Amino acid sequence: MTPQSINRAVNKYWLFTLSGLVPLVAAIVFDTPLSAFSTRLLKSLSISAKESTMLYVLLAIEAVLMFVVIFASRRMNLPRCPQCGRIFLPSNVGAVIATKHCPKCGAQVIADSSV
Repeated sequence: MTPQSINRAVNKYWLFTLSGLVPLVAAIVFDTPLSAFSTRLLKSLSISAKESTMLYVLLAIEAVLMFVVIFASRRMNLPRCPQCGRIFLPSNVGAVIATKHCPKCGAQVIADSSV
């Protein structure tokens, strides 16, 4: 593992996370029209639902999707310690690069360039 590969992985993590969260935040802005539309759609199917209930359902779905995006992005994109499997979060990547060791188990993660 190299410092460049760790930085690329962290950049990929942020790109993936933000590209997943921005549409969900935009959907939250339009939840009122979406809840009105879904209420009308359900009424056309002979199912009664309140618009406020649909709003809460949409907000709950979007909140769950936000957590899924964040945790899936962490699992898929961030590097791990080869020894203990700890994920190197963006908040501790600087320490990993500076010390060249895993903060949890102390295993050397980045090979010495002086050899």
